[in-house]
Amino acid sequence: MCIRDRAYTYWVVQKYIEKPLLYKRRKFDIRVWALITSNNELFYYRQGYLRTSSEEYTLDTKQNYVHLTNNCLQQHGKKYSLHEVGNTISFEIFQNYLNEVYAGLGVDVERHLVGRMKDLMIDSFLSVREFLNPRKRKNSFELLGFDFLIDEDFRVWLIEVNINPYLGIPNKFIEGLLPKMLNDMCELVLDSHFKPVNEIPKWDIKSQFELLYSSKQKVNQRREFGCGLYPLKKMDIAPKQNEPFDANPSKEPIIKIKEEIQACLLYTSPSPRDSCASRMPSSACKKKKKKK
Repeated sequence: MCIRDRAYTYWVVQKYIEKPLLYKRRKFDIRVWALITSNNELFYYRQGYLRTSSEEYTLDTKQNYVHLTNNCLQQHGKKYSLHEVGNTISFEIFQNYLNEVYAGLGVDVERHLVGRMKDLMIDSFLSVREFLNPRKRKNSFELLGFDFLIDEDFRVWLIEVNINPYLGIPNKFIEGLLPKMLNDMCELVLDSHFKPVNEIPKWDIKSQFELLYSSKQKVNQRREFGCGLYPLKKMDIAPKQNEPFDANPSKEPIIKIKEEIQACLLYTSPSPRDSCASRMPSSACKKKKKKK
């Protein structure tokens, strides 16, 4: 299709992140729910989950079951639910994995990853809030699904925002999580206007929706810009995937890597530090030929 044939078409170009953090050698992304109200309020649901791929990650293939973690696609694969039921795991299981594989780093999902997710959610909301309710309808709301990817340096990247997030039940974990989220949402947006007639289940914990932004209530949890781009200061060297991290590596590999990076900077155009292309493989470094 020729681009000129669609004069008013919008295009989004994204750089593929070649070195994502892996879960047991497979790619994953993180889905979290958000709620937007007609009062220009943004809520974040604290209980998110990981969506895993069915095949081991490699750049040697373009197979969708390797690179795409969407449930609507993975459920049609032959290896769906082979590793995890419904290709879905909780933050708790993910944290246990990080504690085991990256024990030397002390990675904490809530402290090192969720904060950056909240920042990106607020940024996304503020960028479009004036277009969200053009007819100024009262008592309206929207449930969104934010998808994030974590790279090898534990940096958080926003993939997309879904206006019709998947609400299926692929396993027991989601079976317990989804009704609680929907009940919390209804309590937030409906109960103040329509009191429940029938008795509703009594949950053991309070609502998991957290207010991130509200101009009316003067709430804005956005941190300083630049905060959390590199959540771990120890990440002078990215850990090897699926291998325990050595908290005290020898200095020799560091010097060698720094020399390679300096060579790259001399003969390649610079890119922003927070770009996913900023960590170039040594094979991309080419020595400049001398002019004869």
